[in-house]
Amino acid sequence: VLQPHESKAVRVQWLGAEKPESEMPYRILAEQIPIDLHDTPPAGSALRFMLRFMAALYIAPPGVKSDILVEKIENQAGALRLFLRNRGNGHTLIRKPVLHLRLEDGRTLELKEENLEPLAGENVHANASRYFDIQLPANIPAPVVSASLDFESGF
Repeated sequence: VLQPHESKAVRVQWLGAEKPESEMPYRILAEQIPIDLHDTPPAGSALRFMLRFMAALYIAPPGVKSDILVEKIENQAGALRLFLRNRGNGHTLIRKPVLHLRLEDGRTLELKEENLEPLAGENVHANASRYFDIQLPANIPAPVVSASLDFESGF
């Protein structure tokens, strides 16, 4: 419990294995909950959330690296469900994505960042899979048979 204008430092320390094989993701969450410990009515109480702090924390061995690949695609009406797999031992943030598509009729196309809003800035953890629904431009009438992804990695 903090009094008005009071602050406390919080220290987070990893006590697990010194060198884990793969990166381990955690989330730290702290919320400000104003409560009155002295004048709480016996019939109940009220909570009001005021401030919420959330941060990602990664325990990582030296040399972690991501390895993202398009694992599978599913054609949907006017959209493409893109399944990504990170085979690496470290997470990555997807920045400036470019999706290379090969269509059933043999054509190849590129979708750039402005068409890939669901991907931009997203995080893919180590040894994890995620899927994203991408709206396809109207000029892609043929089904997509394969896809590959280029992007700048950030973390």
